Amino acid sequence: MNGSVWYLLDDEDRFLYHYTSSAVLLDYIIPTGSIRFLPFKLLNDPRESYEWPLSWHSREGDFPDDMSGIEEAVQSALKSNWCVGCFVRDSDESVMTREREKQGADLLIAPALRGHSHPRMWAQYGDNHAGVCLVFDRAILTRLIGNFCSENLLSVRYGAVEYSVPRLLPKLDEDDPLLVFLDELRSLGVNEYAQRHVERHYRKLYFHKSSDWENEMEYRFSIGSSDSEPKYFQVAGALKGVLMGDKINPEHRSRVAEFAMENTVEIADMSWSAGFPQPHPLHPRLVLNETQKE
Repeated sequence: MNGSVWYLLDDEDRFLYHYTSSAVLLDYIIPTGSIRFLPFKLLNDPRESYEWPLSWHSREGDFPDDMSGIEEAVQSALKSNWCVGCFVRDSDESVMTREREKQGADLLIAPALRGHSHPRMWAQYGDNHAGVCLVFDRAILTRLIGNFCSENLLSVRYGAVEYSVPRLLPKLDEDDPLLVFLDELRSLGVNEYAQRHVERHYRKLYFHKSSDWENEMEYRFSIGSSDSEPKYFQVAGALKGVLMGDKINPEHRSRVAEFAMENTVEIADMSWSAGFPQPHPLHPRLVLNETQKE
């Protein structure tokens, strides 16, 4: 077993985590080997799920009487046609190395800061502790998604999400990612203009959320396409572990063990001691033996 999957993490950039229900894992992710990326409109943060309040600039002051068509086209190019895969990353405080110990870090609390050990994430996204947390190798996952986007002519951006208190208006010394230059848009066309706009502002557009979400430690992949449908990405080769919630359905637990027996995937049961997370690594065979005895 690889100790770093559950406890002895030596690199905070090694893994990414995704909380979901055990039913979604067993009925969709395992059979298809893929995970669904959602359109922005289905995300939780109002900044992302609601239409952006675009503002417009024209040197000539030449605005059409009806802006609705242009507005819809730009909203689609910048937002509606983008979807997101949301994951959790490890913090540097979760790393357990001799170097951090020499720096005076409290390594005893490091396991509680792992991406798979957030109690609120288990409650909100992990089916109230009856679901699972999937552990992915970040480098492999990034390569798989990148290759798919390259083969299918999709735009892709990825990285850690930044958090701040929402502002009604941008700071005077910052570029406004929601400001559209109408003259340039007319000259280039919607698609070309949108590509250049994304290049300039993608961090603010797709990797910025309200500080109310900052404990989620989100890492995401943002995918741009020509439509607003969810996208499905093959991730089977990147899946390294399945951590099962302490309230998981026993039948689902056995099915996860069967999957682990047939694939190079580690499994563990999550438990809590006075609120401290304690993943217990399991051998799939032992789980299946338990089921047969019952």
